[in-house]
Amino acid sequence: MRRYTFRRYSFGRCCFLWALCLPLFAERGALSLSAVNLKGKPVAGVSFTAGAPTGKGGKTKIRLSADTQPGDWVKLGISEAPRAMLMISPWNGLVRILDTPATITLAEAGERANLESTTAVASMAARALVSGRLTEVASEFRLDAAEIEKAIRGLSGRSKDPFEIGLSKLYERENADAARHLAQALKQREKQLTKVAAEIVDAAFFLGQALAAMEKWPEAAVAYQRAMNDRPDDADILHALGTALVKSGKPDAGEPFLKQARELRSQ
Repeated sequence: MRRYTFRRYSFGRCCFLWALCLPLFAERGALSLSAVNLKGKPVAGVSFTAGAPTGKGGKTKIRLSADTQPGDWVKLGISEAPRAMLMISPWNGLVRILDTPATITLAEAGERANLESTTAVASMAARALVSGRLTEVASEFRLDAAEIEKAIRGLSGRSKDPFEIGLSKLYERENADAARHLAQALKQREKQLTKVAAEIVDAAFFLGQALAAMEKWPEAAVAYQRAMNDRPDDADILHALGTALVKSGKPDAGEPFLKQARELRSQ
C-alpha cells in the first residue's frame, strides 16, 4: 500500500518529514524493526517477510523494494520464529515507512497469558470485529473461542486505555459508549508527540464502525475519511467510507470509493 504524502504539505514540512525518513534509506532502503514481547522485552530469532532474524536486542532490518517511497505502507508477516508466534501490534501487520524504527509486539500462540494481557485481548478484538469470525481468531491464537469472547467482553472493566475500552464496547454492541471512548482515543493519539499512523488509523476506523452501527452516517464518513487520509489504499476503509457517503445521501461522492475498494479486492 502506498501513501504519497509530500504533495499535500508545505515545502518546509516536506523537508522536516524527509529528514525523519533519512535513517530509513541510509542503507539502500532498509526498514528498521524492533521486536518485543508483551512485557516489552526484546524477542530474538524472528524473521519478518523473509528478512534477517532479530538479534539479541530484538532488532533487525528488512530490505524494501526499489520503488518504495517515504509514507508507503508495508504489510509484515512472520516468516520464521523459534516458536509459534503472532503479531499483537500492529494487529494487521501494517507499518508505515515513516514510523521507524517500528516496534512490533509479539506473543506466543497458545499461551493463556494472552488472555490476561489487555494489549493482546485488544488485538483479538480488532481481528474479530474486522473478520466477524471469532473462530478464526481462536485458531490463530490457539485458544478457546469462548474464553477469548469472555476476555474481550471483560476488557472494558480491566483496561484504562480508551481505545481498548472502545473495542470492547463495540464488540458488545454498546455503540454509543464505544464511539465516546474511540473518539477520545483518536484525540489522544493525534496529540502524541511521536505519532504512530497505524494507531491513528485504527482509532478513526473503529470510531467509524461505532458511528455506522448507530446509522450516524455523516459522522461515520468523517471518521472513515480521517482513516483514509493516512491509509488511502485500504479496501476496507474505502468500502466503509463509500458506504457511509451513499447512506448519507451522497452517492456521487461514495460510489468512486466503492469502485476503488472493489478493484483493490480483485487484485
